[in-house]
Amino acid sequence: TRIVMLHHPPAAGAIGWRKALADAPALRAVLKRAGAELVLHGHARDARMDVVAGPSLPIPCLCVPSSSAVPNPKDQGALWHRLRLMDGAGGPQVMVEVRRWSTEAEAFVADGAYALALPRAR
Repeated sequence: TRIVMLHHPPAAGAIGWRKALADAPALRAVLKRAGAELVLHGHARDARMDVVAGPSLPIPCLCVPSSSAVPNPKDQGALWHRLRLMDGAGGPQVMVEVRRWSTEAEAFVADGAYALALPRAR
């Protein structure tokens, strides 16, 4: 399973142009040609899921906000994801456990989980 990790989101429009990845079009071209099963990144204000084109199927791009962000009316605050790669019936998948910062508990707490199907490697 090929996982690409970077700071800035590769998907167009994920964040404002001023803080966006300067060579995002070039990276998207590489991903479209060479492929990957998952892209992990940060730098957005909130958790998000985007996709970029792959050789045959879209590549999911999973984002978490800063691990030091305090929850406030404009931002959801710090999150991290615990990922577990698995072989699913329909192909590879990743189980995502969402952990969020709780100001009440002064700790990261469980905040849901989901399965994300990944494109098959070529």
